[in-house]
Amino acid sequence: MRFLGSVILFLFFTFSVHAKVKIITIGDSTMAEYDPSTTEKVGWGQTLSMFVLSDAATVIDDARSGRSSKSFISEGLWNASKAKISPGDYVLIQFGHNDEKTNVEGTSSTIPEFESNLKMFVSETKAAGGVPVLFTPVVRCNFSGNKISETGRHITSIIPS
Repeated sequence: MRFLGSVILFLFFTFSVHAKVKIITIGDSTMAEYDPSTTEKVGWGQTLSMFVLSDAATVIDDARSGRSSKSFISEGLWNASKAKISPGDYVLIQFGHNDEKTNVEGTSSTIPEFESNLKMFVSETKAAGGVPVLFTPVVRCNFSGNKISETGRHITSIIPS
């Protein structure tokens, strides 16, 4: 939570006083928006607007549950997000959590594909005049009941060479 607060402060102090910018989030379920009347899940992108002055910036949470960098592109979600970028806007990018899955058709990415997708998000955000911000993907944990098991506190199945 301390890291998220630091990022928010960074974004707050870099805003132009006169221009209202957009903060667009793209990623997976860990940052996605959920309907509070149907679930207890909350992605961090859903709560981001609570930390941003509404007269300085607008938060647009385009993250979607179950998406990888690959499926976000193939489903046209990236093109929709990219169309919203104006000069000076921020694009917060967090993928990897679902890219590592090998059992979901159209989701898993090889390391070179994942790297290429991230580079594309960054270069196309910059080309639109936006500021890309890469976030580390959330790690998976092994649970035994409701506690993190001793056999595997963090699982990182994609390890760059």
